[in-house]
Amino acid sequence: MATMITAECISCGACEPECPNNAISQAADIYVIDPLLCTECVGFHDYEACAAVCPVDCCVTDPGNVETEEALIARARTLHKDVVFENFESRFRKGADKPAASAPSLAQTEPPAASLSKTEAPAASRTAEATPPAAKSEPAQAPQAAAARAPAAKPVSAPRTAEARAPIPQTAPPASAAVAPINGRDVPATKLPDMQDWKIPVHCFKCGQRYEEPLDHFMIGNVLWCPHCYKSMVVKDNLNFQIRTTLKDFYEKSERELAEFKARREAELKQFVERRERELKAFEIRQQQELETVKKELEKITQSYNAPGRPAKRGSLFGWG
Repeated sequence: MATMITAECISCGACEPECPNNAISQAADIYVIDPLLCTECVGFHDYEACAAVCPVDCCVTDPGNVETEEALIARARTLHKDVVFENFESRFRKGADKPAASAPSLAQTEPPAASLSKTEAPAASRTAEATPPAAKSEPAQAPQAAAARAPAAKPVSAPRTAEARAPIPQTAPPASAAVAPINGRDVPATKLPDMQDWKIPVHCFKCGQRYEEPLDHFMIGNVLWCPHCYKSMVVKDNLNFQIRTTLKDFYEKSERELAEFKARREAELKQFVERRERELKAFEIRQQQELETVKKELEKITQSYNAPGRPAKRGSLFGWG
């Protein structure tokens, strides 16, 4: 059967990058699958990748379009002429008694450190149904075939594409102003974390629990999984834009305020030094004036001193004294 997308699709876009045949595209309201391109992931996975990442489980098999494994692998060979399909993976060969839309039931001893896939909880209960070791051993294949049948990573919160791992642009911190330290330091003690180190809080809309995800997990089309209830949430462009705009505005505002703070401190320090210089000069002038005044007073005292042997001043002939 070919895979189809039902009307319950929320148009999140999580399934589109997972299709190895580019069979998924966006229609007017929902995403659709081209049955002429869909191979039910035969040749690439033993499960249907679109159904594994769908947060609302709307990627289901189409009972009106039944196809055999031979027809699907023949279509895959036609679409991918440069790939050698030998001992390929197929849902017909593993877990044939399970629904085609289910994710692979890989036995795991411990969950990943990041957010968990929504298929891990059911897979844990089906550990006993895992494929025998003999079915897992396969002969060595050509590099192209190995690349073609490499199983896709489970849908965890980490980014899946090289574009999603592109470094986050950051604004270089402003150069420190040449301000003399006051009270032993010239910059605030609070240090902003690096943008790559941010942990974004997420509230699960299903269970209401709170968890955190690294900033680089908030890429458009990436799926976040609640570690409490395994409910998924797809990161769309508006969420990505709001988070990065908020952080960008915060860092730009912090850098601008720090530069203004340092400039204000430098201006205040310059005014303080100039005022001290003026006060010092005024004090020196006043001291010099007082020194001259004291010299004149001393000179006046010595001049008016009636020393012994000093000639007496003679009085006028017709006057008193």
